[in-house]
Amino acid sequence: MSAQTETQETEAQSDGPLLDLTDAGVKKFIKQAKARGYVTMEDLNKVLPSEEVTPDAIEDTLAMLSEMGVNVVEAEEDAAETTEKEGGEVVERAETSVSETPAKAAYDRTDDPVRMYLREMGSVELLSREGEIAIAKRIEAGRDAMISGLCESALTFEAIMVWRDELANNRILLREVIDLDATYGVLNPSSLPHNQP
Repeated sequence: MSAQTETQETEAQSDGPLLDLTDAGVKKFIKQAKARGYVTMEDLNKVLPSEEVTPDAIEDTLAMLSEMGVNVVEAEEDAAETTEKEGGEVVERAETSVSETPAKAAYDRTDDPVRMYLREMGSVELLSREGEIAIAKRIEAGRDAMISGLCESALTFEAIMVWRDELANNRILLREVIDLDATYGVLNPSSLPHNQP
């Protein structure tokens, strides 16, 4: 029973926000973020625990920061652009309708799991042409080493001798040793011209 309650407690803790609001460093971080109005992903990664975390916990943390009025941006330049835009439009926003604010907020959201996934995948370097060539060469070298090892093995020689004896005594057929269809590329024997009436 105690093992089940411990796992339930750890699962409940891992699904919540990652920021420990009782920690003095986290409190200072949130205070600075509120003063600036934004926080960069780099700053957030420095404060977050380095252990393996679930996507749900990251989403909860981003939602918590959003509720506190802190925008999460990729870099300092993004934050500077948004503050410049916001600074010049303060008077206009008071006069405009409320429907424009949610539309802008929808574009600035960083807690969308799909966008978070795409950003994460965008940071992963893909395989280059040189990488593909290197992997192909490793595959070919491995195949050559395997065939060479099989040819030099005493067990392979013994198996060939057993097959020869069984073929000579008609205990097995040649097609049981060699796949003739695959060897000669014939998919359907009835499609051969000499088998047709």
